[in-house]
Amino acid sequence: MNASSVIDWPDEDMYIILNNEIKKDSPEDSTLYPNNLEIDYIQVYQPKVSTTISLTNGNFETGSVDPWMKYGTSSVSSKNQRSGSYCAYIGADNSDGKICERYGTSLWVYNDPGTPCFLEEDGMNGSSEDYRWTFELVSVWSSHLNPYDGVMWDISPGAIGNIQSYPVNYAEYDQFYDVENGGEKPGIADGYDINPVTGESYEPQIVPRGDYARVLAEFWADGPNSETPPGHWFTILNYVNDHPLHEHRFMGEGDLIDNLEWDVKSYFILGGAMHDVAISSWSIKGYYDYVRPISAIRSMATRGQSSDSELPNYDPQGIGLIDGLIELITEGD
Repeated sequence: MNASSVIDWPDEDMYIILNNEIKKDSPEDSTLYPNNLEIDYIQVYQPKVSTTISLTNGNFETGSVDPWMKYGTSSVSSKNQRSGSYCAYIGADNSDGKICERYGTSLWVYNDPGTPCFLEEDGMNGSSEDYRWTFELVSVWSSHLNPYDGVMWDISPGAIGNIQSYPVNYAEYDQFYDVENGGEKPGIADGYDINPVTGESYEPQIVPRGDYARVLAEFWADGPNSETPPGHWFTILNYVNDHPLHEHRFMGEGDLIDNLEWDVKSYFILGGAMHDVAISSWSIKGYYDYVRPISAIRSMATRGQSSDSELPNYDPQGIGLIDGLIELITEGD
């Protein structure tokens, strides 16, 4: 990774400083950045937009909802010189990437999914509806972590999986995902009829939805004691490699490969894939700098509800109401 430019700090007439300077306590605490650029402190800032509410969190994520600004939400400072964006130019084949401009800096974005949806000021256009639907789904599905709600699921391969196609744009999401019940809508991921090993149907595995959802969430969670995001895939690889029914044949064909060669090559292939994914996903995240779900949900809920102008706390930028899931708090609750 190479520092692509060093630019002046943005005009303070156009930006709001959101935090105190986070300085190193002593010379020993100094942090090195690309090209050995020494960071003296981190400054977080927000474009001035009079009709918006500033969003911040402990990870220096900042921005506005109307719309979420795509540019310049954080910067590092090097010895009183404000440093600008940094860009990774990786690999000779950039066929899956394109150059995007940000603050006058060229950034490679790989496998660009396109501009995300925004919550506009009137809260009523298609982008705003997609924005609300997307983050309301996160809020609703969080309620599915309750193991005592009485909802039971069959989690066997005979009832889950076998998806033939996925949504490719926002317009298709609500036809794919089941917001209120979780998972996909009926007919999309109804599982497999026959176990290819036994030639028989799969035995049902009935469990509380809350337990299943919690185990999934905890497996993919990332914290100080986790394998980190790419490490989860290596955990799955290790399970497959160690399974007694697994044979070390490349793509299931050819001669058996000895254990050491298999481990080295399988780790190399998966590691390369994870590296490609990291380049792609972080290039997208770095360019669009989009809002986190918790920030979006809190912002909409703070504004009010957008479902009924006759009900209290109406705001076109508010969250939508769903009976039994997202409701107004009333006296007696």
